[in-house]
Amino acid sequence: MLDGQAHFEVARDASQTVSCAHEVCGSDRDRTTFDVATLPTRTTVTLLEGRVNVRTITGTPQVESRVEALTPGQQLGITGDGQLLDKKVVQIENVTAWQRGTIVIDDAPLPEALAG
Repeated sequence: MLDGQAHFEVARDASQTVSCAHEVCGSDRDRTTFDVATLPTRTTVTLLEGRVNVRTITGTPQVESRVEALTPGQQLGITGDGQLLDKKVVQIENVTAWQRGTIVIDDAPLPEALAG
């Protein structure tokens, strides 16, 4: 995936992963639903249903990849260089608004909102 946002619904399959610019998401539940939004400097993964593990992809062998588990309603940010940001709880309806043709900008500086 280059830049943009995607919605994933996956069935349980240990070999099934979704690779993005900075992370790999894998499901370990019967059904997992999550959104991934990728920008040039940041990627966010938001878990809507089920459970997902987010693993960073590092560009060098000196930097270990990290894994973070998300629960429904949690969002994790990953910087362009693969650093994990703090998990936060988000409103699922706001995250999925793009699927209904709307956007919700909450508590973001205007330049950041316009870049996203």
